Amino acid sequence: MKNLASAVLAGALACTPLANADDSSPSQGVLTADSEVWIATVRQTVDTIRSRHPDPFSKVGELTFMRAADRLLHDIPRLSPEERAVRLMQLVAMLADGHTRLELIDPAYARWYPIRIREYADGYFITSAHESVAELAGAEVLEIGDRPAGEVIDLARSLMGADNAMDETERMYAVHNAFLMEGLGVAVPGEALRFRLRLRGGRVVDRALEPHAGEARYGEGAPVFDWHYYAEVYGLPIGSHEDWVAAFGTTPSEAFLTADETRPPFWGHRARYYRRYIPEHDTLYLQLNQTDDTTFVAYIREALEIADRERPAHFVIDMRNNFGGDGSIAGEMIREFIRRGPETPWENLYVVTGPKTFSAAMAILAQFAEHTDASFIGEPAGAAWNSYGDAEAHPLPGIGASLSVSEVRHQLSRSNDRSAFTPVDVPAVWRFSDYLAGRDPALDPILEGRDMRSIANIALEEGGEAARRAYLARLDEARSLDWWAPPEEIVLRRVCDRLLRQERFADAVETCRLNSEIHPYIWNTWYNLGLTLRASGMEQEGLSALRCVVELAPTNWNVPAILNLYDRVGVHRADLELPAGCPAR
Repeated sequence: MKNLASAVLAGALACTPLANADDSSPSQGVLTADSEVWIATVRQTVDTIRSRHPDPFSKVGELTFMRAADRLLHDIPRLSPEERAVRLMQLVAMLADGHTRLELIDPAYARWYPIRIREYADGYFITSAHESVAELAGAEVLEIGDRPAGEVIDLARSLMGADNAMDETERMYAVHNAFLMEGLGVAVPGEALRFRLRLRGGRVVDRALEPHAGEARYGEGAPVFDWHYYAEVYGLPIGSHEDWVAAFGTTPSEAFLTADETRPPFWGHRARYYRRYIPEHDTLYLQLNQTDDTTFVAYIREALEIADRERPAHFVIDMRNNFGGDGSIAGEMIREFIRRGPETPWENLYVVTGPKTFSAAMAILAQFAEHTDASFIGEPAGAAWNSYGDAEAHPLPGIGASLSVSEVRHQLSRSNDRSAFTPVDVPAVWRFSDYLAGRDPALDPILEGRDMRSIANIALEEGGEAARRAYLARLDEARSLDWWAPPEEIVLRRVCDRLLRQERFADAVETCRLNSEIHPYIWNTWYNLGLTLRASGMEQEGLSALRCVVELAPTNWNVPAILNLYDRVGVHRADLELPAGCPAR
């Protein structure tokens, strides 16, 4: 994947001429593979997954998976080639692992509709369109084949495994492919597919789009979905970049291969890396769209040299389009940041993430979370801290496909961390209306002076009362986001400890109180609050907080020491009033 991805982002790709869908191809034989070939392929797929994946059934039960495989084997004789491919892809996708997937690699499958669709908070929109339908760039997709767009896109997503709900929003590639839309029963073989669209001017139109044949631009045998490594301003493998029009600015897609500082930073240069110092806002913006094993660390060093020289108030690292690469360089990268601490040349460090942040990019995020005071902005990454990866490809030549199977479990958090989403301190969700207007929901608020720091950083820099006000405001703003969560208990506990070491007693107490209010059922919050209150001279309140530990977790290893403390100071446990908010009250 590393070499392929480098070629994608560098733009050093061969062009595929526009062709009609019925052009003959020497590989059309994969479409006529008989039932025996497909049955053997299904069995090979199941055997490979069970033998190579570290824990294939961590998200779906083995019995459920095997029953689905048996149903597919039973149904194969009566299914069309399109339906067989769809069913096998859905079987693999049941594992809910974004690295474990079935990819159709034969050019016979490569029949594309001349638009690229992406989901935003306000709907589904065409982010780039082939020049033959250039007026569709920026249109909202309302219906596909007489069905609501969301219904069809959910069907398309059923073909691609996803690590979490954020990753799932990206896994809609199949909606662009005529062969798979036919297999899903959305398109009719040999016919154009109807799209109902709301054009940028507001007019609703119906367009019947014919699929075009294309071949993988990345070399023989490369998966036909590898175009998704391109940013959203680029198109599908029909023609070249110059044949596509991006919705942003109605600009030819090829324009984004060249840096242009007249465009807002997010759109400045959609290549492997991009940086811009914005002196009027005292901000250094760094866009990292890939984790490359040869140039990534060198580019980071160059950017940090700029930070050393300019000493910006804000250093923004945008990883929203970073699909991965080589995570082994994460340690070398973070050492460049660590050696600039604790007095860093920037005042505030921000890391921006989103659904496309995936794979090796997760290792980079984990380093920032563990070793810096970065505030995380945007949306959660496309994988959890603990996930599977390092997939190996297994050819399925009988049907012109390739099976990728994860072979490593990456543990970037504690072993019992079952959370599906990476933490986000300040939500910043893309709406297409903002996208077209060139307004970045993550970067622009920073440039405008809005406080985008984490609750932890606000507590450290401005104190506990300021942290409480910020938390309550964000809690209200994020109510509609099922993925947002307040700061973890351990994060605020560490802040309390730092404030206490700095002898900022009032701030430490207020931050500890906030932690106990957010996480009242975690005994550590009450223990930490009790110790902090006592250290701050509030002995009676501290003893009461410690009683909450005793009542919540009577078998906890700290309880004997707490009871001995009560004996030494001459108080009876029953005489201590439990603090407000303690669940044992």
